Amino acid sequence: MNRHNFQRRSGVIIDVCKAHGTWLDADELEQIGGFIRSGAYAVAQSREAERQREEARTARAAQLQHEMRERFHTSPGSHGSKRADFQLVESVVDFLNALLS
Repeated sequence: MNRHNFQRRSGVIIDVCKAHGTWLDADELEQIGGFIRSGAYAVAQSREAERQREEARTARAAQLQHEMRERFHTSPGSHGSKRADFQLVESVVDFLNALLS
């Protein structure tokens, strides 16, 4: 069993077993109900969704940085060629657009 703070912010520690489900101790169901009724559950869900969006943005930015480095280092011609310079600028613009979207 693993112990988890319900919605990461409730203060209600629940027991979760991958094979057998979730287990609640005495009064935990009532505590969870109070957490939901107080509106804190909706806030926690909103924060979790924002955290996931931020993780996705960070992962995409890392991927774009990797692609930018790969394009620059594998482009035909020398690093000083106009084609390599254009590809680098194009990659930077793509990277910035992805960060802003």
